[in-house]
Amino acid sequence: TKHGSSILHAAVYGGKIDVVKLCLDAGCPVNAVDNEGRHALLAAVSSRCDIKIIELLLEAGSDVTIAHKVTKQTALHEALYQHFVSAAHLLIDKGSSLTAVNDEKKSPLFLACQRGLTETVAYLLSTGNCPIISLFVSALPIHVAASHGRANIIRILSDHGFDLNQMNEKGETPIMVALAEDSFSAARALLQCGCDLEAQNKVKGMQLCCILQEDIHPHLGLEPLFLALTHRNVAMMRMLLQCYRQVPCRILRVLMGLLKRTAGINIHYTPQQKKEIFDLFTEHMSNPFTLADACRRCIRACLGSPLQTKTLQLPIVNKVRNYILMETEFDSWQEIEQDMPGGSTGFSDIFVRREPF
Repeated sequence: TKHGSSILHAAVYGGKIDVVKLCLDAGCPVNAVDNEGRHALLAAVSSRCDIKIIELLLEAGSDVTIAHKVTKQTALHEALYQHFVSAAHLLIDKGSSLTAVNDEKKSPLFLACQRGLTETVAYLLSTGNCPIISLFVSALPIHVAASHGRANIIRILSDHGFDLNQMNEKGETPIMVALAEDSFSAARALLQCGCDLEAQNKVKGMQLCCILQEDIHPHLGLEPLFLALTHRNVAMMRMLLQCYRQVPCRILRVLMGLLKRTAGINIHYTPQQKKEIFDLFTEHMSNPFTLADACRRCIRACLGSPLQTKTLQLPIVNKVRNYILMETEFDSWQEIEQDMPGGSTGFSDIFVRREPF
């Protein structure tokens, strides 16, 4: 055709298994590409053909590394974009590159996290060939999972050694991204896995965030409590304050001052909301930790992520381990999520099509 499509392309678009088989038996080149660099396999995946057609093409020797000329997407990228789970798992089994990135520098793992494909994320990581370090800070899997509220995926990434405190191109850690999106489920999952709320306070020198923020480092606009405050999310602020190693008194005083004196902020809060926030902040600044709570906060901060795995290495009884992991507190926070859109898995996870694979 004028677009460079072959007879095999036409058979694939037609979706007829017997016609595709006839073309392959007749010797049609399985890796012939159209003007955009799309071969029959890429066409089959992008049009969500019957999985049997994809199997036929792979058995005939279709090259899983061929990428679209413009988008640079391989068949695996396209399968993940399409939520085509059965095809994605088949392509992984057939040796598709797990390090290839498209024109937006997105890897297959990034797309799986973005689309909320929890089983596929676990499957990718189970191969042992999926990198956990990205060369492109604009496309970090843990950050996209946080921004979309993928609590279960965050847990999987943490268990496989992903850095929960790395910064993206804006100088944001995953917890900052979750809070900016007001995602309670993602914030809860990150805290449960042992992320550091004070990560930005521990880096020295010029950072990426310093280019975008007007104040000196550490930046108020990236403080977890400030981000939660902008969404008037008292439940989020209460959860955050339970997870700091020390009460961030300076930040609390600054935020209380902003609420009292800054008209642009003040008008967005009702008197009842302001009272609730003031009472919460005052309570935490006035009441010292119990010895047990202070020790728990210190241990959690020292262990870091993955917290669940690291506590198993401690010579302690399960009751103490559960106390360190804050099992009771996180169970109660997870119950709060059930009243939110999407529950504890993120709103869009509801619409992910479940396919056998």
